[in-house]
Amino acid sequence: MIISKAKIKNFQSYYDNTGVNLQKGLNLFLGTIGAGKSKLFNAFYWCFYDEIYKTDSGWLDVNSRNFMSVFNKKCLLDAEENEVIECCVELTVKSEQKAYSIKNQITIERINLEDYTSEKNWKFLTSDLIVSFDNEDGNRNNLENYEARNYIDKKILPKQISKYIWFQGETLNELIDIKSGTTFRNAINYISYIEYYENNIRLIEEVIQRTEKELRKKKRKNTTNEKEYTSLSFEIERLESEIKSNNQNIENKQTELEQVEKAISEIDKRLNDINEYIDLKNKEKSFESERKRIFKKTLS
Repeated sequence: MIISKAKIKNFQSYYDNTGVNLQKGLNLFLGTIGAGKSKLFNAFYWCFYDEIYKTDSGWLDVNSRNFMSVFNKKCLLDAEENEVIECCVELTVKSEQKAYSIKNQITIERINLEDYTSEKNWKFLTSDLIVSFDNEDGNRNNLENYEARNYIDKKILPKQISKYIWFQGETLNELIDIKSGTTFRNAINYISYIEYYENNIRLIEEVIQRTEKELRKKKRKNTTNEKEYTSLSFEIERLESEIKSNNQNIENKQTELEQVEKAISEIDKRLNDINEYIDLKNKEKSFESERKRIFKKTLS
């Protein structure tokens, strides 16, 4: 793993935007006390692990409760009320297989113009870690926050070995006790693990590539079946829609039939009334005829 470039903005002693380019091999940073050598180390370590080293306090986690420790004091002083400022470190990291962009950033807002060094006068807004790299298919992959942190620890630089390849001069005695061969041997074992770790990553990436290749082959084989399945699905949907329409037509016809039957029933009832009326009229005529006959007989 090689860090080829660093972009630093408002981080500790680095005011505004600063760029650092590194070459493959040995890179030396020379400077007097307070020139920013340790702060550059802190920029790297904070970007990877959200931690910085303070001479008086030791290792310090950077979070929403102590975010002021990473911000450049001049950018804090210059900020106006309600102004939003950003602290950001972006590293370009290269391995044999991939090139990564790792970006850690915090944004805060100044609440008032009182003591700029007090966190109570600032509002914590966001904290984001983003790891970006290109997949084998050329698509850009962006991992954020927990997923990005997990990816760094498993595939880029495990924190377990980082303390032996990145450390402050002040912490050397915590890593290796010259009087004890055991601690020195442990350090050698951890550092030796790096090559084994990188080989594991290489093997895993090869397995992933082969698996993705096989999956693409299977997907191509299934394309015909997928087309046939899609065609059948559309046909089923069409028939289901047609059945639904026919069922609705049947319901409508049934309603119309019931209405016709009701009308026929009413007509039948009226016809029955008419027939009864005709019978009564016929009886009336018969009675009238009989009455006349009897009346004539009586007169004679």
